[in-house]
Amino acid sequence: MKRLVIGCGYLGRRVARRWLKMGDTVFAVTRDPARADEFEQDGILPFVADIHDVSSLAGLPEVDTVLYAVGFDRSGGRSIRDAFVEGLENVIVIAATNRPEMIDRALLRSGRFERVLHIPPPDEKSRKEILMIPTRDMPLGKFQVKDFAKRMDGFTGADIEAVCRESALTAMRANKKTITKAHFSEAIGRVRPTVTPDMLEYYSKMEAALTAVSREFATVRTGKATPALLDTVRVDAYGSKMPINQLA
Repeated sequence: MKRLVIGCGYLGRRVARRWLKMGDTVFAVTRDPARADEFEQDGILPFVADIHDVSSLAGLPEVDTVLYAVGFDRSGGRSIRDAFVEGLENVIVIAATNRPEMIDRALLRSGRFERVLHIPPPDEKSRKEILMIPTRDMPLGKFQVKDFAKRMDGFTGADIEAVCRESALTAMRANKKTITKAHFSEAIGRVRPTVTPDMLEYYSKMEAALTAVSREFATVRTGKATPALLDTVRVDAYGSKMPINQLA
C-alpha cells in the first residue's frame, strides 16, 4: 500500500517506520529540501511542498492512507492540518467503503462528505466489458466469452477476474493449451458471487439511512429543526430500530 505522512516529526516517523516494515511505500511532505535527504535515508520518499501554497501540492501521489502527524505551525500561528485543509480549494475528496455501518456520522455533516452514493455491482453490459480485460491475453477457444455475462449476476469485478483465472487453471489441470467454453462454465460454478440479494438490500437501506443523517445535519445547521431531531429513532439496515446516534 502507499501511505502519505504530513508532518513527519517523531510520531510521523514512528508510524512511517512501522509501515515500511510492513512493506508499504511511504511518502512524506516537507517544506525543507534539506530534510528530503533525511527521509530518503530512512526509506521514506520525500515530497517537497508548502502546504500554504496549494499549487505546490498539485503533484501529490495517489495514496491509500493519509496521516496528519502534525502539531503547531509556529511560523504561521495555526495548525498545519488546518492550513492544509483550508488550502484545498476546488478539490473533491472521494472515499469508498464496504462497511458503511462503521462510518462516523460526524463525517456526514455539511462541508465534509455531503453526498452518499451506493455503487451497485456491475450490470450485464459492464460485466461484458470487465470480462474482456483479464481474458485479453488468454488463449481462448472458439466462443464468445461475453456471452457468460448473463450467468454472472451478482459477480463483482474481482469475482469476474477470479472466474477468468479459475478457467485457466481448469484448462491447465486438463492438460489443455486452450481455454474452452466448458472450462469457463466450470469456473463460474466454482467461484461464488460476492453480492447476494440480502446484501443489496442491506446497502440500499444503509444508503438511505446515511443520506438521511446528512440531510438532518444540514437541516439543523440552517436552523430549520431542533437538535432533538438527531435523537429520533430510525430503522437500520437489518430492520430493527436504533437511535440515529448509533449509526456510526
